[in-house]
Amino acid sequence: LRNVCSLQCDVTGRVDYMISSRIRNALRLSPVGNLYIFIKSNLSKSKSQSNEAEIVERLSETFKVPKTFIEFGFSGWEFNCVRLAESNQWKGLLSDGVAWNIKVARQLYGKRVATKCMWIDIKRLDLIMDHFANFDLGVLSIDVDGNDYWFLEKSISFRPALISCLLYTSDAA
Repeated sequence: LRNVCSLQCDVTGRVDYMISSRIRNALRLSPVGNLYIFIKSNLSKSKSQSNEAEIVERLSETFKVPKTFIEFGFSGWEFNCVRLAESNQWKGLLSDGVAWNIKVARQLYGKRVATKCMWIDIKRLDLIMDHFANFDLGVLSIDVDGNDYWFLEKSISFRPALISCLLYTSDAA
């Protein structure tokens, strides 16, 4: 009886999560989502997960890198180049496959920072990197959970002045 109850609770919980997740996604893409972004942006400040944003900003100032950046794999309020995106002196591109992250970035940074909503793979990487084909790339930030190394290996040819890439290895001790 205990196994049947726990199975039923598990199935019910998953159904509830699926329904609430659909409602949450619908609200995010509606005008209510815009209001949420406005309120949150006025109550809290964008940041990076740890202190990557401060490190990227400090290194870019110290070594006088070109004032351009590309970051793929980001969250609306939390990404490595957030301080650069907030500065009027920088041009940037944020790319992610989640429409909500793109919506947040567009509302917070307007046209100063370009956005692309697409899942990136090795074949599509050139589409992203072509954004700054006529400029020297200052900062390249990669945070795509699992494929970072392969994107980094291919992106080296674009010769960014500064690279921010956190590699994840599941078998690291």
